[in-house]
Amino acid sequence: MTVANMPNEAEINPFAWIYDPSVFTVDTHKAIDRRGLLNLSSNHLLHGASDALLTEALTHLTSRHVSEYAYHEPFVDRLAIVLKTKPQSLTLTAGADDAIKILSFALLRRGKVALAQKPGYGANYLMLNAEELHYVEYDQSSFDLKSMAGSLERHRPNIVLISNPNSPTGFFWSKEDLSEIYECTRRFGTLLVIDETYLSFAGALTHESFEGYPGVVRVGSFSKGWGMAGARLGYIIAEPSLTSYLKIWNSRNPVSQTSLVVADYLLGNKDVFIGIHRDVASERDKVARDLITVLGKEHVIRGNCNFVTFRMRNAKMQKELLK
Repeated sequence: MTVANMPNEAEINPFAWIYDPSVFTVDTHKAIDRRGLLNLSSNHLLHGASDALLTEALTHLTSRHVSEYAYHEPFVDRLAIVLKTKPQSLTLTAGADDAIKILSFALLRRGKVALAQKPGYGANYLMLNAEELHYVEYDQSSFDLKSMAGSLERHRPNIVLISNPNSPTGFFWSKEDLSEIYECTRRFGTLLVIDETYLSFAGALTHESFEGYPGVVRVGSFSKGWGMAGARLGYIIAEPSLTSYLKIWNSRNPVSQTSLVVADYLLGNKDVFIGIHRDVASERDKVARDLITVLGKEHVIRGNCNFVTFRMRNAKMQKELLK
Protein backbone atom coordinates (compact mmCIF):
# COMPACT_ATOMS: atom_id res chain seq x y z
CA MET A 1 0.00 0.00 0.00
CA THR A 2 1.43 3.37 -1.00
CA VAL A 3 0.41 6.97 -0.50
CA ALA A 4 0.56 9.32 -3.48
CA ASN A 5 3.10 12.14 -3.22
CA MET A 6 1.52 15.56 -3.39
CA PRO A 7 3.33 17.81 -5.88
CA ASN A 8 5.15 20.84 -4.51
CA GLU A 9 2.96 23.93 -5.00
CA ALA A 10 5.77 25.83 -6.70
CA GLU A 11 6.20 23.03 -9.22
CA ILE A 12 2.57 22.95 -10.30
CA ASN A 13 1.75 26.67 -10.51
CA PRO A 14 -0.12 28.08 -12.35
CA PHE A 15 -2.13 24.87 -12.28
CA ALA A 16 -2.36 24.45 -8.51
CA TRP A 17 -6.16 24.66 -8.75
CA ILE A 18 -6.18 21.18 -10.32
CA TYR A 19 -5.23 19.37 -7.13
CA ASP A 20 -7.51 18.69 -4.17
CA PRO A 21 -5.09 18.32 -1.19
CA SER A 22 -7.44 15.95 0.64
CA VAL A 23 -7.07 13.36 -2.13
CA PHE A 24 -3.39 12.87 -1.28
CA THR A 25 -4.26 11.68 2.22
CA VAL A 26 -6.04 8.62 0.81
CA ASP A 27 -4.16 5.33 0.59
CA THR A 28 -3.84 4.03 -2.96
CA HIS A 29 -3.12 0.47 -4.00
CA LYS A 30 -0.28 -0.29 -6.35
CA ALA A 31 -1.13 -3.06 -8.79
CA ILE A 32 0.99 -6.15 -8.19
CA ASP A 33 1.69 -8.76 -10.87
CA ARG A 34 0.38 -12.02 -9.39
CA ARG A 35 0.37 -14.08 -12.57
CA GLY A 36 1.49 -17.63 -11.86
CA LEU A 37 1.01 -17.13 -8.13
CA LEU A 38 -1.77 -18.17 -5.79
CA ASN A 39 -3.75 -14.94 -5.57
CA LEU A 40 -5.95 -14.75 -2.49
CA SER A 41 -6.56 -11.00 -2.58
CA SER A 42 -8.43 -10.48 -5.86
CA ASN A 43 -11.02 -13.26 -5.37
CA HIS A 44 -10.86 -14.47 -8.96
CA LEU A 45 -13.25 -17.23 -10.00
CA LEU A 46 -11.08 -20.36 -10.29
CA HIS A 47 -12.97 -23.41 -11.56
CA GLY A 48 -12.21 -25.93 -14.28
CA ALA A 49 -15.64 -25.60 -15.90
CA SER A 50 -15.45 -21.80 -16.14
CA ASP A 51 -11.93 -21.99 -17.58
CA ALA A 52 -13.17 -24.40 -20.26
CA LEU A 53 -16.12 -22.15 -21.17
CA LEU A 54 -13.93 -19.06 -21.36
CA THR A 55 -11.48 -20.88 -23.63
CA GLU A 56 -14.35 -21.93 -25.90
CA ALA A 57 -15.82 -18.41 -25.86
CA LEU A 58 -12.54 -16.94 -27.11
CA THR A 59 -12.72 -19.09 -30.25
CA HIS A 60 -15.77 -17.04 -31.32
CA LEU A 61 -13.76 -13.82 -31.58
CA THR A 62 -12.84 -12.43 -35.01
CA SER A 63 -10.78 -9.46 -36.15
CA ARG A 64 -14.02 -7.47 -36.63
CA HIS A 65 -14.70 -7.67 -32.91
CA VAL A 66 -11.47 -5.75 -32.34
CA SER A 67 -11.57 -3.33 -35.29
CA GLU A 68 -15.19 -2.18 -34.87
CA TYR A 69 -16.94 -0.27 -32.11
CA ALA A 70 -19.23 -2.27 -29.88
CA TYR A 71 -22.99 -2.35 -30.40
CA HIS A 72 -24.51 -3.04 -26.99
CA GLU A 73 -28.24 -3.45 -27.62
CA PRO A 74 -28.39 -7.16 -28.61
CA PHE A 75 -26.32 -8.16 -25.58
CA VAL A 76 -28.37 -5.90 -23.26
CA ASP A 77 -31.55 -7.60 -24.48
CA ARG A 78 -30.18 -11.05 -23.61
CA LEU A 79 -28.70 -9.93 -20.30
CA ALA A 80 -32.04 -8.39 -19.31
CA ILE A 81 -33.71 -11.79 -19.75
CA VAL A 82 -31.13 -13.49 -17.50
CA LEU A 83 -31.42 -10.76 -14.84
CA LYS A 84 -35.24 -10.67 -15.14
CA THR A 85 -35.40 -6.98 -15.87
CA LYS A 86 -36.28 -4.72 -18.81
CA PRO A 87 -33.63 -3.70 -21.38
CA GLN A 88 -34.53 -0.05 -20.81
CA SER A 89 -33.69 -0.48 -17.10
CA LEU A 90 -30.19 -1.73 -17.87
CA THR A 91 -26.99 0.05 -18.88
CA LEU A 92 -23.50 -1.43 -19.26
CA THR A 93 -20.40 -0.09 -17.54
CA ALA A 94 -16.66 -0.84 -17.50
CA GLY A 95 -16.98 -2.94 -14.35
CA ALA A 96 -18.80 -2.34 -11.05
CA ASP A 97 -16.18 0.27 -10.06
CA ASP A 98 -17.16 2.34 -13.08
CA ALA A 99 -20.84 1.96 -12.20
CA ILE A 100 -20.24 3.45 -8.74
CA LYS A 101 -18.21 6.25 -10.31
CA ILE A 102 -21.04 7.08 -12.72
CA LEU A 103 -23.56 7.15 -9.88
CA SER A 104 -21.27 9.44 -7.91
CA PHE A 105 -20.71 11.90 -10.76
CA ALA A 106 -24.38 11.95 -11.68
CA LEU A 107 -25.96 12.09 -8.24
CA LEU A 108 -23.50 13.32 -5.61
CA ARG A 109 -22.75 16.80 -6.87
CA ARG A 110 -23.21 20.08 -5.02
CA GLY A 111 -22.62 19.02 -1.43
CA LYS A 112 -24.50 15.73 -1.25
CA VAL A 113 -24.32 13.20 1.60
CA ALA A 114 -23.62 9.46 1.31
CA LEU A 115 -23.84 6.53 3.73
CA ALA A 116 -21.86 3.30 3.24
CA GLN A 117 -20.90 0.12 5.08
CA LYS A 118 -17.56 -0.16 6.84
CA PRO A 119 -15.57 -2.22 6.15
CA GLY A 120 -16.30 -2.29 2.46
CA TYR A 121 -14.66 -2.18 -0.93
CA GLY A 122 -12.20 0.71 -0.58
CA ALA A 123 -12.43 1.89 -4.18
CA ASN A 124 -16.11 2.64 -3.66
CA TYR A 125 -15.24 5.10 -0.90
CA LEU A 126 -12.87 6.94 -3.24
CA MET A 127 -15.50 7.16 -5.96
CA LEU A 128 -18.30 8.33 -3.68
CA ASN A 129 -17.53 11.97 -4.32
CA ALA A 130 -19.76 13.24 -1.51
CA GLU A 131 -19.16 16.27 0.66
CA GLU A 132 -20.09 14.09 3.66
CA LEU A 133 -19.49 10.33 3.79
CA HIS A 134 -20.79 8.47 6.85
CA TYR A 135 -20.55 4.77 7.72
CA VAL A 136 -22.55 1.97 9.28
CA GLU A 137 -19.88 -0.16 10.93
CA TYR A 138 -19.60 -3.94 11.22
CA ASP A 139 -20.01 -5.12 14.81
CA GLN A 140 -18.26 -8.46 15.43
CA SER A 141 -20.68 -10.61 13.41
CA SER A 142 -23.10 -8.38 11.53
CA PHE A 143 -24.24 -4.98 10.32
CA ASP A 144 -27.03 -3.94 12.66
CA LEU A 145 -30.36 -2.99 11.11
CA LYS A 146 -31.12 -0.55 13.95
CA SER A 147 -27.77 1.17 13.40
CA MET A 148 -28.57 1.49 9.71
CA ALA A 149 -31.99 3.00 10.47
CA GLY A 150 -30.47 5.34 13.06
CA SER A 151 -27.80 6.55 10.62
CA LEU A 152 -30.43 7.20 7.97
CA GLU A 153 -32.48 9.24 10.44
CA ARG A 154 -29.43 11.14 11.72
CA HIS A 155 -27.63 11.96 8.47
CA ARG A 156 -30.47 11.95 5.89
CA PRO A 157 -28.07 10.90 3.09
CA ASN A 158 -28.81 11.29 -0.59
CA ILE A 159 -27.38 7.84 -1.32
CA VAL A 160 -26.96 4.67 0.73
CA LEU A 161 -24.46 2.19 -0.74
CA ILE A 162 -24.53 -1.38 0.53
CA SER A 163 -22.83 -4.48 -0.82
CA ASN A 164 -24.90 -7.62 -0.57
CA PRO A 165 -23.01 -9.80 0.19
CA ASN A 166 -20.49 -7.45 1.76
CA SER A 167 -16.78 -7.62 1.08
CA PRO A 168 -14.65 -8.35 3.10
CA THR A 169 -17.00 -9.75 5.76
CA GLY A 170 -19.31 -11.78 3.52
CA PHE A 171 -22.29 -10.45 5.53
CA PHE A 172 -25.62 -10.91 3.73
CA TRP A 173 -28.71 -8.76 4.26
CA SER A 174 -31.88 -10.87 4.13
CA LYS A 175 -34.76 -9.94 1.82
CA GLU A 176 -36.70 -8.79 4.89
CA ASP A 177 -33.81 -6.59 6.09
CA LEU A 178 -33.43 -5.01 2.66
CA SER A 179 -37.17 -4.30 2.58
CA GLU A 180 -36.90 -2.49 5.93
CA ILE A 181 -33.90 -0.50 4.70
CA TYR A 182 -35.81 0.41 1.56
CA GLU A 183 -38.80 1.66 3.55
CA CYS A 184 -36.45 4.01 5.42
CA THR A 185 -34.68 5.24 2.30
CA ARG A 186 -37.97 5.75 0.43
CA ARG A 187 -39.38 7.78 3.32
CA PHE A 188 -36.36 10.11 3.30
CA GLY A 189 -36.06 10.31 -0.49
CA THR A 190 -32.70 8.50 -0.28
CA LEU A 191 -31.45 6.43 -3.20
CA LEU A 192 -30.63 2.83 -2.19
CA VAL A 193 -27.69 1.42 -4.18
CA ILE A 194 -27.10 -2.34 -3.85
CA ASP A 195 -23.78 -3.71 -5.09
CA GLU A 196 -24.50 -7.29 -6.19
CA THR A 197 -20.96 -8.22 -7.24
CA TYR A 198 -20.81 -11.33 -5.02
CA LEU A 199 -24.53 -12.18 -5.03
CA SER A 200 -24.19 -15.29 -7.20
CA PHE A 201 -22.32 -17.03 -4.37
CA ALA A 202 -25.34 -16.43 -2.11
CA GLY A 203 -27.65 -18.31 -4.46
CA ALA A 204 -29.02 -15.63 -6.82
CA LEU A 205 -27.96 -13.59 -9.84
CA THR A 206 -29.82 -10.41 -8.87
CA HIS A 207 -32.10 -8.96 -6.16
CA GLU A 208 -35.07 -9.42 -8.48
CA SER A 209 -37.57 -8.67 -5.69
CA PHE A 210 -36.57 -5.00 -6.13
CA GLU A 211 -37.29 -4.96 -9.85
CA GLY A 212 -39.07 -1.74 -10.79
CA TYR A 213 -38.81 -0.19 -7.32
CA PRO A 214 -38.33 3.59 -7.56
CA GLY A 215 -35.26 4.76 -5.68
CA VAL A 216 -33.38 1.44 -5.93
CA VAL A 217 -30.25 0.97 -8.07
CA ARG A 218 -28.56 -2.42 -8.45
CA VAL A 219 -24.93 -2.69 -9.55
CA GLY A 220 -23.57 -5.95 -10.93
CA SER A 221 -20.39 -7.31 -12.48
CA PHE A 222 -19.08 -10.16 -14.60
CA SER A 223 -15.79 -10.13 -12.66
CA LYS A 224 -16.58 -12.51 -9.80
CA GLY A 225 -19.50 -14.75 -10.66
CA TRP A 226 -18.73 -15.09 -14.37
CA GLY A 227 -14.93 -15.23 -14.19
CA MET A 228 -14.33 -12.18 -16.41
CA ALA A 229 -12.34 -9.90 -14.08
CA GLY A 230 -9.94 -8.90 -16.87
CA ALA A 231 -12.73 -7.97 -19.30
CA ARG A 232 -14.16 -5.09 -17.19
CA LEU A 233 -17.87 -5.63 -17.72
CA GLY A 234 -20.48 -4.38 -15.26
CA TYR A 235 -23.99 -3.00 -15.32
CA ILE A 236 -26.52 -0.78 -13.58
CA ILE A 237 -30.19 -1.69 -13.13
CA ALA A 238 -32.64 1.07 -12.22
CA GLU A 239 -36.06 2.34 -13.18
CA PRO A 240 -35.95 3.40 -16.89
CA SER A 241 -36.10 7.15 -16.26
CA LEU A 242 -33.08 6.99 -13.92
CA THR A 243 -31.20 4.65 -16.26
CA SER A 244 -31.70 7.13 -19.11
CA TYR A 245 -30.31 9.91 -16.93
CA LEU A 246 -27.29 7.85 -15.87
CA LYS A 247 -26.47 7.03 -19.50
CA ILE A 248 -25.72 10.73 -20.03
CA TRP A 249 -22.82 10.34 -17.57
CA ASN A 250 -21.54 7.09 -19.07
CA SER A 251 -19.05 6.69 -21.91
CA ARG A 252 -20.53 6.07 -25.34
CA ASN A 253 -18.76 2.70 -25.64
CA PRO A 254 -17.81 1.68 -22.09
CA VAL A 255 -17.49 -2.04 -22.89
CA SER A 256 -15.49 -3.55 -25.76
CA GLN A 257 -17.00 -5.83 -28.38
CA THR A 258 -14.55 -8.57 -27.39
CA SER A 259 -15.91 -8.53 -23.82
CA LEU A 260 -19.48 -8.67 -25.08
CA VAL A 261 -18.81 -11.67 -27.35
CA VAL A 262 -17.27 -13.64 -24.47
CA ALA A 263 -19.98 -12.63 -22.00
CA ASP A 264 -22.72 -13.47 -24.48
CA TYR A 265 -21.35 -16.98 -24.84
CA LEU A 266 -21.25 -17.38 -21.07
CA LEU A 267 -24.87 -16.21 -20.74
CA GLY A 268 -25.82 -19.10 -23.01
CA ASN A 269 -24.25 -21.39 -20.39
CA LYS A 270 -25.94 -19.80 -17.38
CA ASP A 271 -26.93 -23.13 -15.85
CA VAL A 272 -23.31 -24.30 -15.87
CA PHE A 273 -22.30 -21.17 -13.95
CA ILE A 274 -25.09 -21.67 -11.43
CA GLY A 275 -23.54 -25.09 -10.76
CA ILE A 276 -20.09 -23.49 -10.47
CA HIS A 277 -21.43 -21.01 -7.92
CA ARG A 278 -22.82 -23.89 -5.86
CA ASP A 279 -19.46 -25.68 -6.02
CA VAL A 280 -17.61 -22.59 -4.84
CA ALA A 281 -20.11 -21.97 -2.03
CA SER A 282 -19.79 -25.60 -0.90
CA GLU A 283 -15.99 -25.40 -0.82
CA ARG A 284 -16.16 -22.03 0.95
CA ASP A 285 -18.29 -23.54 3.70
CA LYS A 286 -15.93 -26.50 3.99
CA VAL A 287 -12.93 -24.17 4.39
CA ALA A 288 -14.85 -22.18 7.01
CA ARG A 289 -15.55 -25.35 9.00
CA ASP A 290 -11.90 -26.37 8.84
CA LEU A 291 -10.79 -22.93 10.00
CA ILE A 292 -13.24 -23.04 12.89
CA THR A 293 -11.63 -26.32 13.97
CA VAL A 294 -8.19 -24.67 13.97
CA LEU A 295 -8.97 -21.12 15.12
CA GLY A 296 -12.23 -21.39 17.00
CA LYS A 297 -15.69 -20.19 16.01
CA GLU A 298 -15.16 -16.68 17.33
CA HIS A 299 -12.32 -16.04 14.85
CA VAL A 300 -14.05 -17.13 11.64
CA ILE A 301 -16.66 -15.04 9.85
CA ARG A 302 -19.13 -17.25 7.98
CA GLY A 303 -19.97 -15.32 4.82
CA ASN A 304 -21.71 -15.56 1.46
CA CYS A 305 -18.94 -14.51 -0.95
CA ASN A 306 -16.33 -16.70 -2.68
CA PHE A 307 -13.88 -16.38 0.21
CA VAL A 308 -13.69 -16.83 3.98
CA THR A 309 -12.63 -14.02 6.32
CA PHE A 310 -11.01 -14.88 9.64
CA ARG A 311 -9.24 -13.06 12.45
CA MET A 312 -5.73 -13.84 13.72
CA ARG A 313 -4.97 -13.42 17.42
CA ASN A 314 -1.25 -12.93 16.84
CA ALA A 315 1.66 -13.58 14.48
CA LYS A 316 2.27 -17.00 16.05
CA MET A 317 -1.21 -18.16 15.06
CA GLN A 318 -0.58 -16.95 11.52
CA LYS A 319 2.63 -18.99 11.26
CA GLU A 320 0.87 -22.08 12.61
CA LEU A 321 -1.93 -21.73 10.11
CA LEU A 322 0.46 -21.39 7.17
CA LYS A 323 2.34 -24.60 7.98
